[in-house]
Amino acid sequence: MEPSVKTGPVLVVDDDPGWRVLISDELKEAGYDVRLASTLEEAREYLQQEQIALVVLDLLFGMGRVLNPAGFDFAREIRENDNLRHIPIVFCTVVARGDLAQRLERMKGDAEVIVKPFNFHRLSSVVRETLRKVAPKRVHPGEEA
Repeated sequence: MEPSVKTGPVLVVDDDPGWRVLISDELKEAGYDVRLASTLEEAREYLQQEQIALVVLDLLFGMGRVLNPAGFDFAREIRENDNLRHIPIVFCTVVARGDLAQRLERMKGDAEVIVKPFNFHRLSSVVRETLRKVAPKRVHPGEEA
């Protein structure tokens, strides 16, 4: 299947290998070119080296038994970088209540939030609609921009 909007690769950032594979498989089935990052450092490298169209970002990274909300800081990095701020983010999280929910509400802006576990067809639909919103308007011959 081809995505309805032709784009660059979608970057999936999640420290859980199972979720990375599941998300990647769904997006590939929907026709997207996918890059996988298990760490934020890997994600930074992809963002520097490629024209990433969209980031699917896990907000909580496991560190032993403590969940670290490093995804929030990474999303802020993207939003504050003049070269990256145009890249839409779809947030994925296991927890969306309490303090994390309030923090997420302040961060998300126009971003979508998907709570794990989620319907994978919904994920590809959210990615498609998000990319459609940010796609450059095509100008056909004889039309003005």
